[in-house]
Amino acid sequence: MDPLRDQTGSPERVFTSHGTTLFVDILSGELRHGHFEHCPSNVVLIREGPLAHLKFSDKTSLRQLVYLVSFSSTTDSSKLELSGNNLPFRNDALSISALDNNEFALCQDNMFLCAEPDGRITLSRLDCNTWERFHIRRHPFEISGTVVSHFLDGKFINFFITDRNDYVQSFLCRGDFYDRSALNLIRDRYNPDKIFLDIGANIGNHCIFVSKFCSPRQIIAFEANPDAIEILKINLSLNDCKNVNTDYIGMALGSQNSTMRVFYPVADNMGRAQLLTDEHGDIKCIRGDDLVQQQPIGFIKIDVEGAEFEILQGLSKTIELWRPEILIEVWPQGQQRLEEWCTEFRYVVSDSLPFDNNYFLVPRKIGS
Repeated sequence: MDPLRDQTGSPERVFTSHGTTLFVDILSGELRHGHFEHCPSNVVLIREGPLAHLKFSDKTSLRQLVYLVSFSSTTDSSKLELSGNNLPFRNDALSISALDNNEFALCQDNMFLCAEPDGRITLSRLDCNTWERFHIRRHPFEISGTVVSHFLDGKFINFFITDRNDYVQSFLCRGDFYDRSALNLIRDRYNPDKIFLDIGANIGNHCIFVSKFCSPRQIIAFEANPDAIEILKINLSLNDCKNVNTDYIGMALGSQNSTMRVFYPVADNMGRAQLLTDEHGDIKCIRGDDLVQQQPIGFIKIDVEGAEFEILQGLSKTIELWRPEILIEVWPQGQQRLEEWCTEFRYVVSDSLPFDNNYFLVPRKIGS
């Protein structure tokens, strides 16, 4: 028996499979989703047997929502504008279907409600894959997933998996680290007497490998994507990575101090999330030199989806002082800029892994 179909209960807050929550933007009237720490708690779900109703809650009353293909609003919002391209619901009742892992789908007329990667909520999907999955949490800080354990290079390594369709997590599910060729190069080259910077730590793939197999003096992890941070913390705890400094998790690095926001260009790849400068953003961005210049940096790994040169600029003094080896992901359109950077800072490409757009940079030897 479907446990969701026989429940009639009090209003509950709705979360997506990617850890965000549904809310109505007060200024635009639009139904959206975002990180619960920064979003108003004003959308609730009420279950009535096989049906569900999403309601706008202003703490004194519940109001119906109207959903459109590309826009949504409360019924009494002055911002609601109907056009020929918009398709309103006939009513606010959604069929609720139970899925695995306590998740459920919401649909009407064979179309699934979807939390789009750009923050919109639409009724636009014929299939229910990832962004169309929702769940209720007893507490907003809960995170659902599965722990997988693999015996790798003589040690048991544990990974917390929340989305098997996610690109990096799919590798971890299959029984090995992601980006293994680059990790093996790190193990061969890294000097454990110095500090390892993991910039773009994601859910901990590189942090865990270096922590367990390279005996580092210390790893300093940087990860600004809230979706990845909680999984990263869990993975570090599962593997007892006590040599990883997490003081700067939640902070972004760049060429100047600013604020940023997260943008998802594609679904099913948390690692492809990008940070965009936004004066109203909730992520603090700071120059790396302001944080680590005085520490003996021996290796820098940078995987930041197109922002690598901004980060290199913000670390220029640190790089000149400590001359660390660098593993950096550079997209094909950035090849010329990489060559120019290497010339300016006297580095050479010692190894390249073009499949993953990864390059190993080492300081040019004096006289060469």
